[in-house]
Amino acid sequence: FTGLLPGTYTISESQPAGYTDGKDLAGTPFPATVSNDSFEVRVRASDANVAGTNYNFGEIGPSSISGSVYLDANYNGQLDAGDSGLAGVQIFLNGTDFQGNAVDLSTTTDANGDYSFENLLPGVYNLLEVQPNGLINGRTRAGSSGGVESDNAITQIVLDACTDATGYFFGEAKCPDCPEEQLNTLSGFVYQDCDFDGIRDANEEGIAGVRVVLTGTDNSGAAVSRTATTDASGKYTFTDLKAGTYRVDETQPAAFLDGKEQVGTPFGGVATGVGADTISKIVIPESKLAQHGVEYNFGEVNNSITGFVYEDTDDDGIKDAGEAGIAGVTVTLTGTDDLGAGVSIVTTTAADGSYSFTKLRPGTYKINETQPPNYDDGKDTVGDAGGTNSANDELSAINLLGCTHGKGYNFGERTRPNLHSISGFVFNDCPNNDGNRDPGELGIAGVTIVLTGTNDLGVSVSATTTTNADGFYEFKGLRAGTYRIVETQPANFIDGKDKAGTPFAADATVNDVFSNVVIPPSQTSQNGVNYNFGELEPANISGFVFLEKDGTPNYTNRGAANGDVALANVTVTLTGTNDQGVSVSVSTTTNSAGFYEFKGLRPGTYTLRETQPTDPGIVDDQDFAGTIKGGTVGTVGNDIISNITLPACEDGQEYNFGEKLQGVLADVPNSISGFVYHDLNRNGIKDANEPGIPCVRVVLTGTSTADAPNGGPVNRTVSTSATGFYQFLNVFVGTYTLTETQPIAYQDFRESIGTPFPANLPAADNDTIINIQVPQLPGGLNGVNYNFGEVREISKRDFIVQPPPQDCGDGIDRGVAGFVVTPQINDFAPVTTAFVAVGSPAGAAPLVRVFDAVSNQDLFPPFLAYNPDFRGGVRVATADMNGDGYKDIITTPGPGGEPTVAIYSGLSGALLKTFLAYDQKFQNGLFITTGDVNGDGRADIITAPEAGGGPHVRVFDGKTFAEIRGFMAYDSSYTGGVAVAAGDVDGDGKAEVITAPATGATTTNKVQVVSVTSAGTKLVSSFSIPDALAGVNVAVGDLDNDGKVEILAGPTNNASSKVRVFRGTDGVEIGSFNAFDTAFAGGIRLATADLDGDGDDDIIASAVTNNTARIRILSGLNGTLARELTTAVVSSSANVYLAGGSAFGVV
Repeated sequence: FTGLLPGTYTISESQPAGYTDGKDLAGTPFPATVSNDSFEVRVRASDANVAGTNYNFGEIGPSSISGSVYLDANYNGQLDAGDSGLAGVQIFLNGTDFQGNAVDLSTTTDANGDYSFENLLPGVYNLLEVQPNGLINGRTRAGSSGGVESDNAITQIVLDACTDATGYFFGEAKCPDCPEEQLNTLSGFVYQDCDFDGIRDANEEGIAGVRVVLTGTDNSGAAVSRTATTDASGKYTFTDLKAGTYRVDETQPAAFLDGKEQVGTPFGGVATGVGADTISKIVIPESKLAQHGVEYNFGEVNNSITGFVYEDTDDDGIKDAGEAGIAGVTVTLTGTDDLGAGVSIVTTTAADGSYSFTKLRPGTYKINETQPPNYDDGKDTVGDAGGTNSANDELSAINLLGCTHGKGYNFGERTRPNLHSISGFVFNDCPNNDGNRDPGELGIAGVTIVLTGTNDLGVSVSATTTTNADGFYEFKGLRAGTYRIVETQPANFIDGKDKAGTPFAADATVNDVFSNVVIPPSQTSQNGVNYNFGELEPANISGFVFLEKDGTPNYTNRGAANGDVALANVTVTLTGTNDQGVSVSVSTTTNSAGFYEFKGLRPGTYTLRETQPTDPGIVDDQDFAGTIKGGTVGTVGNDIISNITLPACEDGQEYNFGEKLQGVLADVPNSISGFVYHDLNRNGIKDANEPGIPCVRVVLTGTSTADAPNGGPVNRTVSTSATGFYQFLNVFVGTYTLTETQPIAYQDFRESIGTPFPANLPAADNDTIINIQVPQLPGGLNGVNYNFGEVREISKRDFIVQPPPQDCGDGIDRGVAGFVVTPQINDFAPVTTAFVAVGSPAGAAPLVRVFDAVSNQDLFPPFLAYNPDFRGGVRVATADMNGDGYKDIITTPGPGGEPTVAIYSGLSGALLKTFLAYDQKFQNGLFITTGDVNGDGRADIITAPEAGGGPHVRVFDGKTFAEIRGFMAYDSSYTGGVAVAAGDVDGDGKAEVITAPATGATTTNKVQVVSVTSAGTKLVSSFSIPDALAGVNVAVGDLDNDGKVEILAGPTNNASSKVRVFRGTDGVEIGSFNAFDTAFAGGIRLATADLDGDGDDDIIASAVTNNTARIRILSGLNGTLARELTTAVVSSSANVYLAGGSAFGVV
């Protein structure tokens, strides 16, 4: 096989006829896996240009053995010319071929005395001749492949492959002087082959009463069948046998398994395999003397293994006379016998604990005991047939021969002592903390308890449990031993007193631990109970630090109703000694409500100390001991409350420290300030090099708790300066929220809490800082660095944008909601006729006017599409966007406005939808058109930037307003604006997008027809407008009613009013005309609609610069003038934007 690339290949051979499969051998150098008649060869990449050789399949040609049986007239042992062949003599061939298969064949000599065995595999074979009647045995000669010669047999013939072994002769002779033929005997034994060697030894006992049958054919051709029974010695004998061929069959004795048969002498024969009980092809030749065949023997085997499972009371591994057996225990014998068969036998012990496995073949065995319940494993003993005590409850490597009866394979067990238990409770030892589980003291569920230790057998013990709903735990099944019980301290509790139960001694000196729990040996089960762990609910002490605002010293306690003021950040310290003798010292500070609390206290005696506030004008006033269990507890001193005896599980409340003013407290204003900034490194901190963001609104809301006139709700707004800084002055005591209006072109990042007023950030990062706590004292604080970080995600393909305005005082809400307004249209009438929609030019208010295309009358008053201050102009398109059968009006703003698409209902005038077509920061104006780009029966919206933006055209689904596809109409560096139109140029039911350079020429000034899908775009055609180098306006319309739109192109400005008409599929020009007089050179805008219902789209043209005829309606490929709409103006200038609509209309 040549031309092989690297890979893995299989080479297979079809076995050739007339041959026997031989050995296959892999060659070199490719590695291969050899299977029968196949190679799986791996050719590696490194084996290029290398030849693999000698991948060979070996086959074996047939061999044969042949010879003759002849009458040797001169008795010289040679087949001479005068010797005659003997016909009809039976010849047997047996042996084993090279594959290990047994061979057993027979034939008879032909008329010439010749015989042959054909198609033999290589192997070792034997030939056996049946002595011919009336002749005596002559000379037997081995042929060309050798062999061992004997009377009537040639054995050990080694036959090679492809070999014809010839010359295997059996000579016979006449015996005229021989006496009459003698009768013969055949005998043997049935015996126990104890050493399983297939030879009857002198000490191996015979088996009496076994039936043996001899069958065959004597030399007269008569059938022979005899039966004998073995005697007491196991011997059988058949007498008076003529020469002939015989076989002997033994009836398998019931108490034994078949062993090995032994072929006797001198007649030879063949012994079959185990289980057949047959010796065949026994040939008795004719002889002058009586012949006696002996030792035709049948070996039998019978092995057994026996033993006991017993209570080894003295644990010495010896079954003594008084040690009782254990009944019903499962014992399993497994192993492999002499035949290679797996053995698995299961038995159970008898009432006396004995078991036995009988009638086992020779083999190697293993015995496994299933550990009886309620006993501990003892010592196991190997019996008298040998073996290994290999593992607990296992005796292995027991080798059995022919008559092995292994005894004493015993499994000793020890009586298991009685088992014990330990139990107790984890409980709430409130309120008395005495360590006793009293009535009403509830258990604690779900507490982990661990027991460890060592039992009387020296075995390590580890167990874990959890308390139940009543707090109860228990460890069962414990032997005598020494143990340790450890409790995991439950959450929300403090450690109480632990108390050991009864009857087992235990040490409870370590918290949450019982150690040295001793369970003594016992003849009866013992149950240790009430090993209990007491727990306590933590005690607490709390109170307030407050200021009596009106200065009156005679109040009795704190109270907001009395005008008291909370004092925050005052340090209070608790000291004392708890019930365990441990000294306690801990401090805390008051929160914004003046509250402090010490939680998780143990019972004890405590003292509270207040650190006197250092605020100007504040002096110490009266302090108050609080209450515990309804009574006043403690001794009051100056800023100290002592001798507070706190019991378990109780709370001390209203341990209050009062302060007062020297004079009357006045509300002092504070300030809050910060930055809105661009977080360049995104670390949440305003670094020195990070610029602020100007003109961002920040709102402060909340409630001032100051006295009138400074108290009450707060809602104030400021805008950030050129550095991004904002500040709120005159902020009085209260709780406030700062809210930032998200700046355009940025994404919200991290807010940061300034100083000194504490505050929080909400879980959701949403431009707010909440819970700003402004205190009453000391007042005059400046809260700084309450900052709002922002980030930008602007790619290199974003639009070229104008810088943000620096003056935020003009009242225009730039970059926030409110740019689009809801129209207020009086006397609105649904658009049900042919109409023209006109958007205002730059410099005028953002008005849209809709008027009847025939009567030249307004269908309803003009309306504002955007904020009335906006002066960038309005672009218009029409389509039925909501599927109600009425053409809706779609607008986009010119330069200076957000890139907002607004859709107004043609049925009601209502604002249906707004969305941003580009980044909110882009304010260079948008062109807009509509067309069914995706073929779903609903018009889609197409937008493109005007001059100053990139050539990024976007297509939005008319149902979902999700973007279908965006693409760059021209090179990304082009910023001259892209005029767009849409229509079905090829009649496939889907609109293509037509683009043109709006105000600046590209390299070729091309108009392009682009097929758009969600998967991508495809250029259908493109062509140039040679006389419109300053820019092109485009429109599409089916001017000839052929189901395909034509493309109309006209100059933007500073050129003629010439309209060129092109076929969309290939850009071939098919018509042209001047929309206005030939002298006009101001540029034109184009739209189309079927305004007269004749099936052809009409052309709507307007002048970009001032012209007497502001709007014209034209028809056909040659632009025939239909009428002029001279009153369709919205300002004193021209340059209006057009769209047409029709009740006859298309989508």
